[in-house]
Amino acid sequence: MKKKIELWMCAIILTLAVAGGCVDIPSAGHIPPDYQALVRILYLDPSVPSATVNMALGPNFESFSQLHTGNFGTASAYMTVPAGAKRFYLTNGGVPVGNDTSSLAIDADQKGTLFVYPINVAGDPRIRFVGERYTFAQPGVVDSALIRFSNSISRSAGDTVDTRVDVVQYYTSNANIISRNLATNVAFRGTTAYFRVPRDSTYFFYLTRAGAATVVLTDTLSITGASRQQGTAVAFGTRDPNTGKVQFVKFDEN
Repeated sequence: MKKKIELWMCAIILTLAVAGGCVDIPSAGHIPPDYQALVRILYLDPSVPSATVNMALGPNFESFSQLHTGNFGTASAYMTVPAGAKRFYLTNGGVPVGNDTSSLAIDADQKGTLFVYPINVAGDPRIRFVGERYTFAQPGVVDSALIRFSNSISRSAGDTVDTRVDVVQYYTSNANIISRNLATNVAFRGTTAYFRVPRDSTYFFYLTRAGAATVVLTDTLSITGASRQQGTAVAFGTRDPNTGKVQFVKFDEN
């Protein structure tokens, strides 16, 4: 009886061994999810008329690629990039623009803009990511528009400090009819919160030096079209009349 039990045990063990040899064990490890984000590039440095934004990825940022080439005052279309940590740097004709790199981390499913800023102070990062919304979220609000303001005004010749601005909205072009002070003391590279405004309207804005009556820029902004409009109005350029002017452009985020 004991021998029969031993024979049965040997048969079971042999069967399990053969079956185990047929199991398909993956040779590769777990494949990580492909986390991605949507970004566009906004070129705001008047000292660099044309530039290429390069991106470095990998554990040691050893994988390089050219992301986009654009001109001052323009924005690229939105592009899909891997989420996570990465480095960005500028080149012009293959030659690095300065020796600076910008290290950024972008969340998965984030949608936003890479602002390419002028360098007013040595050591400042040239490129900054400004988020807009998640890709799975709808833009704006129903029957209205969302608008925010960004101060990217370069220093003029002789300036020793950056330009801080107040944003004032008027009902009409008559500067005596004030609607509201939208934002005060917006720093260089600063971006306000979103403001909800009726769509299908034209608005008049004054940008003044923070806490002063010195006008930096006057401009209009028309918001037309479908519901849920969303965008960032960017003041950029230089106040020096000999080298350029401050411009005010709305970049849509829908």
